[in-house]
Amino acid sequence: MNKIKLTTNNLIKTLFLGPAIFMWALIFFVSMFLSKRNRKRILNFYFPYKNKFRDIVTNIFYYGKLESKVRKMIDKFPFLEIGCGCGHFIETISERGLCFAVDIFKDKNIKGNPFHFVKCDCRNLPFKNGVFLTLYAEYVFHHLENVNLAIKESARVLKKDGKLILLEDPPNNYISKFFSDLNTSHYMHENEWKKNFLKDGFSKFHSKNFNFVLGSGYIFEVIK
Repeated sequence: MNKIKLTTNNLIKTLFLGPAIFMWALIFFVSMFLSKRNRKRILNFYFPYKNKFRDIVTNIFYYGKLESKVRKMIDKFPFLEIGCGCGHFIETISERGLCFAVDIFKDKNIKGNPFHFVKCDCRNLPFKNGVFLTLYAEYVFHHLENVNLAIKESARVLKKDGKLILLEDPPNNYISKFFSDLNTSHYMHENEWKKNFLKDGFSKFHSKNFNFVLGSGYIFEVIK
């Protein structure tokens, strides 16, 4: 019989993350039975704390494993991350090649080193045509009005046979339903994403599904 090694990390996960995940799941579950007005009230309460809570919980149980898969898919540089946030992902690959990152806001943790940061809208990228071999966007495109502009810009700055890796939620998982009340999220099914990419500058579309505790998601690999 294997013994469980009691460490500080295991203790933290047991005493804090277990109840935290339960409360998060409970909020999602209860919200399904509330009116749209009351769901917005929950969102208004939740949003001031969402970044800290998400980072603690999902980096351990979700993003860590998912992003390790994405890192293996990134094999060609120059590389551009669209919507880099605090820069935690691009920092993990920046030593492998020339890396750039863009976001509409500059996070206070962004130092611009060892990657190059540019503050801009991904629907109007300040780069010449055909300069990148790999692009990556993690849960960014569903926030955009007129996402086709971002798709066209992505195709424009990619070299021929370059690829865009995209993480997205489908419309029918719990996270999508919960946040759809913000009116800033535009979730699409896989066939809708495929139609948009092939219409706006890309030639091949590959999709993989992944599962996690609150539903499922997409990893798209789109070739110019």
